[in-house]
Amino acid sequence: MKRARRVASIVEMTTPVRILALMVLTMALALPARADAHAVLLEADPPAGERLEAAPAQVTLRFSEKIRLLDPRLDADVTDERGQTALAAVPLVTPGDQHVLRFDLRPGLEAGTYTVRYRIVGEDSHVIPGAFVFGVGVDELTAPITDGAGSGPSEGGILGVSSRVLHLVMLSALLGLLLVRRFVWEPSVRAWSAPPEERDRVITWGRESFWMAFGLLALGAIAAEGLLLLVRSAAAAGAGVLRTLADPASISVFLNETSFGQAVQWRALLLFVLFGLATWQYLDETRPGRLRAQPGGRRGPWILMAVTALAIFAGLAAGAHAALAPLAPLQIAMHTLHASAAALWTAGLAVIAWAAWRIPRIAPGAGSELASGLLSRWGAIAAGAVGLLVVTGVVRVAGQLSAPSQLWEIDYGRFVLIKITLLAIAGAIALGNRRLTRAITGHDAPPRRALRRLAVRAGAELGVLLVTFVVVAILVVQVPGRI
Repeated sequence: MKRARRVASIVEMTTPVRILALMVLTMALALPARADAHAVLLEADPPAGERLEAAPAQVTLRFSEKIRLLDPRLDADVTDERGQTALAAVPLVTPGDQHVLRFDLRPGLEAGTYTVRYRIVGEDSHVIPGAFVFGVGVDELTAPITDGAGSGPSEGGILGVSSRVLHLVMLSALLGLLLVRRFVWEPSVRAWSAPPEERDRVITWGRESFWMAFGLLALGAIAAEGLLLLVRSAAAAGAGVLRTLADPASISVFLNETSFGQAVQWRALLLFVLFGLATWQYLDETRPGRLRAQPGGRRGPWILMAVTALAIFAGLAAGAHAALAPLAPLQIAMHTLHASAAALWTAGLAVIAWAAWRIPRIAPGAGSELASGLLSRWGAIAAGAVGLLVVTGVVRVAGQLSAPSQLWEIDYGRFVLIKITLLAIAGAIALGNRRLTRAITGHDAPPRRALRRLAVRAGAELGVLLVTFVVVAILVVQVPGRI
């Protein structure tokens, strides 16, 4: 009997993981791998800090990937010590080699220090600003002149990070909510024996809560896309967020002329498709007679919704660091599975903790039994999600770093270590929660005090996971070790 229960627990744990893996691997093989990484300045002629005897005819910068200037008149310049331009023509990205930015200089430049300033957009739409100086006929160089260069929100600043955190949390919550309803809520409710009145009351509460949360998260995800686009547009334009908001033309340029803007358009389309599928599912669920027959909704619409949500995550992976790693399709699949496992763990934890605390109040008679069933099933599935997170994380790190020492030698590796530490802390809390869950589910009717204690501990686990989202949002703008 114990062996049978253990086998059943393993099946419960691995079934959602297998389904996720099959969906994601199919998508990853269908997606093209894009060579998107951070544009890095490889060489400059003249080099930074160089002291020349004669003025050069031009300045050239070579980057690690193709670049573009959204507004050549504002985004690149060479100025003298008074801040006056030394250009003979508008800077341009050379047509024959889009890795190179060229500045043609006026002839007969006088002696002095010259500042080379640029704000370029890489293939992945990351905005890379920079400035350096060189001298002509001088022994000492002065500081760079950056007045008039414009200043927008930094991708690593508060606005940049917070917009990405909101974006990640909203999308993760949407996907996690879909997965938890299908793999935890529905089978637990089907296995629950309760008086018809209590059963109908709980199922109605579950359905209303799900659709209210889903609607709010869908709207939040669309708003997060808009905020992320606004912040990235402001960074590219070198302007403040409010100023960019008042200038739709700059947002339109970024939206239509960068890969990030095109990805936003695709994600917005997929979110609207997801919203349409959700409307179809909701209308079907509210038909008479559906309440008891399908506590988790029909399987067909759910599959379409889950595939759409996973397509959004796969699209994010195809435009991220994974796309330039060795075996790019595999890395994109691992990235998507990694994010999906994190979504399931985070959203599931919040949903199950709330449901386990709330259901005994809605159904005083048999509600504690359902809470026990939810916790038991969630414990097995959460273990599978954590295992998937670890395996895919190892593969991802191997694809982003060229040597183990980069974990402590470069910023990207150090943030990976911080992320690992936070996940280890969350995992330790989760292990304690799992032990408490086993103790609770050993009772036919778990005491409410124990459920409250578990809810508090789950809140601590969720808090650590949310901090991890902040670290991930910072990690996105770091340069991987393989670059």
